[in-house]
Order: sequence, then C-alpha cells, then structure tokens
Amino acid sequence: MSRRIAEQVLMLASVDWGAAWQRHHAFAAAFAAQGAEVFFVENTGFRDLRPADFTRVGARLRRLTRRGGEHAPSRPKGVRIVSPLVLPPTRPAFRAVNTVYLLPWLLARLRRRGLRPGATVFAYLPTATTLRLIDLCAPARVVYDCVDNFAGHPAPPEDLAATEAALLERADTVLTTSRYLFEAKSRRHPNTHLIHHGTSEAFLGTPRPQGPIRRLCYFGTVWSAVDFAAVRALAEAGYSVTLAGPVKEPPPPLPGGVDFVPAMPHERLPAFLAGFDALLLPYAKTEYNKGVVPAKLWECLATGKPVLASALPSLKEHADLLYMAERPGDFPALARRAAERDGAEASAARIAAARGRTVAAQARSVADIVRSAPVRHRPHGALPAQSGEVFLRGFSWIAALFAAARLSTFAVQFIGARMLGPAVYGTAHLVGAVAALAQVVPMLGFPLALSHFTASADNDRLRGRLVVTGLTLFGLWAAACAAVAAGFAPSFARLTHLSPEAWGLAAVLALATAFHHVSSSSLQGLGRFRERGSVEALYGAASLASLLALLALGERSYSDLVVCYIAGLAAASAASLALLFRRVRGAFDATVLASLVPYASLGVVHVLAAALIQAPGRIVTFRLHDAAETGLYSAYFATTVQAALALSNMLQTVLIPLASRAEARKETAAAVRGLLPAAVAAGWVVFSLVALAGLGLLGKDYPLRLDWLLLFGAAASMVCAHGAVAALFFARGMDGLWTAAFGTLAAGIGNLLCNLLLTPAFGTTGAAVSLCVGYGLGLGWFISRLHTLEGA
Repeated sequence: MSRRIAEQVLMLASVDWGAAWQRHHAFAAAFAAQGAEVFFVENTGFRDLRPADFTRVGARLRRLTRRGGEHAPSRPKGVRIVSPLVLPPTRPAFRAVNTVYLLPWLLARLRRRGLRPGATVFAYLPTATTLRLIDLCAPARVVYDCVDNFAGHPAPPEDLAATEAALLERADTVLTTSRYLFEAKSRRHPNTHLIHHGTSEAFLGTPRPQGPIRRLCYFGTVWSAVDFAAVRALAEAGYSVTLAGPVKEPPPPLPGGVDFVPAMPHERLPAFLAGFDALLLPYAKTEYNKGVVPAKLWECLATGKPVLASALPSLKEHADLLYMAERPGDFPALARRAAERDGAEASAARIAAARGRTVAAQARSVADIVRSAPVRHRPHGALPAQSGEVFLRGFSWIAALFAAARLSTFAVQFIGARMLGPAVYGTAHLVGAVAALAQVVPMLGFPLALSHFTASADNDRLRGRLVVTGLTLFGLWAAACAAVAAGFAPSFARLTHLSPEAWGLAAVLALATAFHHVSSSSLQGLGRFRERGSVEALYGAASLASLLALLALGERSYSDLVVCYIAGLAAASAASLALLFRRVRGAFDATVLASLVPYASLGVVHVLAAALIQAPGRIVTFRLHDAAETGLYSAYFATTVQAALALSNMLQTVLIPLASRAEARKETAAAVRGLLPAAVAAGWVVFSLVALAGLGLLGKDYPLRLDWLLLFGAAASMVCAHGAVAALFFARGMDGLWTAAFGTLAAGIGNLLCNLLLTPAFGTTGAAVSLCVGYGLGLGWFISRLHTLEGA
C-alpha cells in the first residue's frame, strides 16, 4: 500500500517559507518526497500588524509581484509556495474584505497553480481566515496541526475560542506537538494524536567525548518567546553565544559576546552547528510557551551535543536528554556541569533517541494517521456571514454599477454644461430643482417603506404581497398626483415662476423620478443588489444616449437636459418592474396597508429633506442673481454634493436592508460609528479633489475657487456620512423613523433657512455654506442618537 498521504496537500501555514525551518517546512518537504503535490500558503496572520512587521509585509508584497506570489528559496521539488495577500483576522472590516475579495482571489490563484477540490488541508492557525479558506477549497480531509498554545498568545483575535472550536469541528484529525496541547485538544476531539516532526537525517552526528564548553548556539527565530535573560547570563559569565536565524522582533540590548548570524538555508545548518560546543533552547516561561516543544528539539539532540534548555512543562518528559534550567540565571551553571559530566555515553543516547524520530519516519506515521481517520461532516454554516461581508457583497455590485451610472450622468452634466453654457445650464437645473420639490408629493416614503419591509419579511409570499400592494398603492396615488398637476398646470407654473412648458417638464421629471425610486427600492429590499445596480446603470446609459441623440438633431435648449433624464428614468423604471415581476409572485393584500401606509407617510420627511437640499440653492441663486450664477452653483454642486448623494444612495441601498435584520443592527451601527470620523475627513479631501478635476474639465466659463472647492467638498463628505447614519435609523422601523425624520428634516430646513439668509448677499458662497450648516445639524443629531442603536 502507498504511504503517500494524499495526491494533493494544502498547507495553511503560520509561518513564511523563508522563516526558520519548522514543522510546517519539514512536513511539506516530506509529503512532497512521498509523491504528493504540496501547496504551501504562507502565514495568513493571527494578530494586528505592528511597526516591526512592515519589513516583512514589504517582502511579502515584493514576492507577490514575482510569478503571481510563488517564490522558491530552497524550495524542495513538489512544493509550491504561495504568498497570500490577506488582512489580519482581527477586525470585522478586515474579515469582510478577506471573505469577499481577497480569499476568493487567493483560491483562484491556487486553482491556477493546480489545486483541485478534494485536497488534504493542514491548518495551523485557528482563525476566521483559515475557516473561510477551508470552506472555499472543498477539501477531502482536514488536519488541525496544533503547534502553539494560542490561548496564551498576548494579542489573540477576540473570538479565538469560537474559531478554534469551529476548526475542531471541521477537522478529521488533530495533531499536537506536546503533552500539554495533546491533553487540551484530546478532551475536545476524539481523533487527537501527539507526534513531533523529528529531525532530518543530515543532523545525525557522532558521539561527542567530554570536553570544554565555550561556544553555544541558539538557532531559530529571534523574537519575544526567547528568554534573552538566559542569553545575557551566559554572555556575562564569559561564554560566547550565537543567535542564528531571522529576527522577527528586535531583542533587548545584550552584552558583548553575543553574536547574530542571519537566517541560512536549512541544509547548511548541520555544518554550521558543528563549530559549537553546546546548543541552546532558552524559552521564556509564558502562558504561550506552555505548549511549546521547539521545532528544533530533535535536531539539537541529533547532533549529540549537550542541549541546555528552559524547564518548559512540555520539555520535562525529555529531561533525561536535556540540561534543564528552572531560571535564566541557571544556564551558566548548566554549561559548567555539562562540560564536567557530559561524555560520549550521554551524547550517544541523544543521537539514538533522535535516530528513531527522523522526519521521513514521522511523516509516514502522520500519513497513516490521516488516511485511517474517519471523515467528519464539515459544518459550513459554523461561521455565518457577518454584516460586513453582506454589506461588501451588496456594495460591490452597487458600487460598480452605480459608478457606471454616475459616469454616464456626469457625462450628461459635462456635455450639457459645455454645450449649453452657464445660463442655459442654470435654467435646466432650475427645472430640476422644482422637480425635486414636486416629486415629494407622489413619492412620499414609498421607497423607504418597500425597501425596509421587503427586507425584514421572513418569507417570499409575504414579500410578494408587500411588493404588489406597495406598487399598486403608489401607482394609484401617482396617477392622482399626475391628474392634479395637469389640471392645475397654469396655477403651478405661476407659483413656481416657470413657463408652462418648463412646468410641464418639471412635473414629468418629478413623476419619472418617483417611479424610478419606488420600483428600484423593491429590488434592493429583496437583496437583488446586482439587478438594482444594473437598473441604475441603464438609467445613466439611456440618459446619455438620449442627450447625444437630441444634440445630433441640432437641439441646444435647456429642455434637452431635462428630457434626457426623463428618458433614462423611464427606461430604468420599466426594467425594474420587469425584473421585479420575474422575482416575486403575489396579490394585493389590504392587511399589509397598516404597516406600509404609516411608514410611507412619515417617510415623506426624508424625501422632503432631500428636496430641501437640492432645490433652495438653485432657486435662490436664480431668483435673486441670474441663470449664470445658478449654472456656476450647479456645476460645483454636481461635481461634489450630487456625486455624494449618489454615493449616499448606494450606501442606503445596502445598509437599509442589512440593518433591517435585527441580528445585524447592533454590529452595523458600531461599525459605522467607528469609521465615521476618518471617513468624513477622507471624504472632504476626495470630494474637493474631484471638484477640482471636474471643474477643470468644464472650461474657463466655470472658474475655480479654492473656497468653493473646500466648502462643497466638506458638504459632500457630510452628505455621505449623513446618509449612512440615517439608513441605520430608517431600518429600525417606526421607532427609528422618527429619529431619522428629525435628522433629515434638520438638514433640509437648516439648508433652506441659511440659503434665505446668506445666498442673497453672498451668492454661491452663501449657498455652499448653507449646505455645510444644514448637513452639520442633521449629522450632529444622528451622532447624538447613535447610542440608541448600539444598545438595541
């Protein structure tokens, strides 16, 4: 029978290949020698990064640029080394990015290297990253090779207990290196084994006669697990001490007589060690080191040289082969004792013990253990998707497709501004401002109601009834509004100071906008983020195509800009309805009106507040200055606040359905609160730069002013933050809706009042300040109420 462990082995290591040679490397090389294809994925992280890690991270990034992340320092035949690009598994945001983007990319790279489903996985880190990779790669067998007492780590992930429990559930076999770890894991897993990886035969030496001890060597990783007090004691006693290996963490100051030698290929170590009189295993007595049996234990013993070791619990069973120090200060006395007493007989005993534990023999034993273990059912649902992951999956589609839509609508704005000039462009935006106010009446709070209730419904039949009932009610109401707008058109035209033609366009634009938002909100409530984004992309593309067609016909009127948006909204609404009725089945149900109607009625405050943001600046600048001033204001508004409103819409598209689930509400609120300050500051910079680029493209008719760039950039940043926080309250149902209504209305009314006070005297500057004040008021209110969500 073949002793090969498996056709393919995936090792999810806790070290990099270039680190000091350890169990991971030894087993990888041994399994490859058995004939297995071995994929060695380097350390995927356990704790947060520290400044001392930056050099190592830089080296990882450099490796990623070489042959897709595979590199080959001393790489045995049959071993493929892959450097992963992942974030530490310590924070929800990091885990979400790993799960949604980085781990699928890593798996794709492994598949391109030849990894197939059905491999045997050796997992070394009990983290969320490891669990997700195991679930993604669909292994035949899982081995948890536990080499560390992770519970004693000074900075473990907060949910280490849960993730290790989940790994133990997935594992068919658990291997341990020490008695301490074996006893801990065997109580939790029925197939737990104690086995060290042993030593390469190249380390086996010849018995050493008694002789003086002057030069001692520790080889391995230089980091905080090493007892540097023992090293210092030896150096101060006159011994020459060499620390050979990679420096993971800088050691404390050490006296003369301590030398450092950089890491070297493992195959060169036996010859290097021949020049020393004794070897060291000086480990600090910490909780983490309780379970440590040094990877180099049997390599040290194989040389036949005396081995001076800290009296770790896991080493005491080998006390007959080691010189054990209870305290760091005992090491010099041990060195003297070894020089006086250690001879050929003791040296031969160490070599004989190591000869029975060669890596090849230990790897064959591991292969037998793994192949004979019963395969357990792997509970893929042990770690459910976290809110951050749900958000990123949804937002990825929304962001990509909304970005396409925004590029198209920006092109519409850019072409309109360039082709029409500030005055005509400003007139078009005046019609848009009136439409923004007019759309409040037909739209009400239907988009919020449909998004919230379809997301929180617990079955498809109820979702179908909610969608059909909500759309029917909205359709009837919108038809009544259209009849009133048409019947009283002359009166509305006089009230808004528009021509009858302009009022007609404003009314149609208002109705088209309402239809688009209501129909598409049902898609986002159903979690159909890809379809929701596709509809938005269609809106942008259809608007741009319509404008180009009108300009090709020789038109140069403000109506071109309005008509192209109406055409885009109509196309998007039709697509939304078609997609909806492919997804849901239901009939009108009067019983759900008791939920929908109050929410839709109160939700109108949000729509009104949005209108009070978009309309006053344009209307006041037009009425009290001129169309050209409105055009300037609109250009700055479009490149900053309009873009921010679109981004806010993207965020709300995902956050409202996500936070409507009770189990995700608290987690989502805490994440938003934590990210808010940095996001606002970054947004200010980004939106100011976007405005600079956008205005530069529009040409000399639209002058660049630093104060306007900064004011509109600040307003845009607050728009995004305001929208994200408002979404959390909208998702809480009627209780949160009152808070959300107050916050959004505060922003809108604050903007309106400031416009009436400041814009007549200061024009565009006053309008920009008004936006900042309005959103500052609304955002301040929401921040003061965030604690009510986190305690929910």
